[in-house]
Amino acid sequence: MKVLVLIVMSLLVVGCLTPEQKLRDSVIGEYEFTDEDGETYKGVFLDNGIVEEHENGHKLEERKWTIVNGEIQVDDGFKKTAVLRIKKDRSITRIGYIFDGKRTVYLKKDQWTFKKIK
Repeated sequence: MKVLVLIVMSLLVVGCLTPEQKLRDSVIGEYEFTDEDGETYKGVFLDNGIVEEHENGHKLEERKWTIVNGEIQVDDGFKKTAVLRIKKDRSITRIGYIFDGKRTVYLKKDQWTFKKIK
């Protein structure tokens, strides 16, 4: 009986997740991008709202991330916030940034797409 109650409660909790919470949960994981010079960049999005940034296997720093209007926003701790678009193939693309409240979008050639690896 206790097991049945636990299963029903679990289903109710999952069913109560908002679309933004479901999107946030789908983002959690590791993403990687290699540029034309062979430099590899990795972002590890953790459940606690922290993203670990790595370059060529070395951890650089940690930043806070959130979902805002269906996009990932990564706060640099100062005034610049990176904006990443979540794609249907589970990859994410760095499309621009917000600085002092003004949004700037990168040219297509300057946008990086990170593939989900875990």
